[in-house]
Amino acid sequence: MLAEMQAGAGVDPGAPAIFERRGEEVLTLTHGKLAAASEALAGELRESGVEAGDVVAVWLPNWHEALVGQSALGGLG
Repeated sequence: MLAEMQAGAGVDPGAPAIFERRGEEVLTLTHGKLAAASEALAGELRESGVEAGDVVAVWLPNWHEALVGQSALGGLG
């Protein structure tokens, strides 16, 4: 999933990837920002010792951070 996000970011990193409503505010996350956040989290997870084949439990609410988490963990294998 991380590779797909990076590919999307390479095509048009400024294009909107996610719209998230927070009360009256609407957060727009671009492909580039989503890929960067996912890569950063994957790096933090890797540094914490998470590697391919590990089982990681996460709580995935309906927020953009859930997609970042999914793609970061997917990128680790």
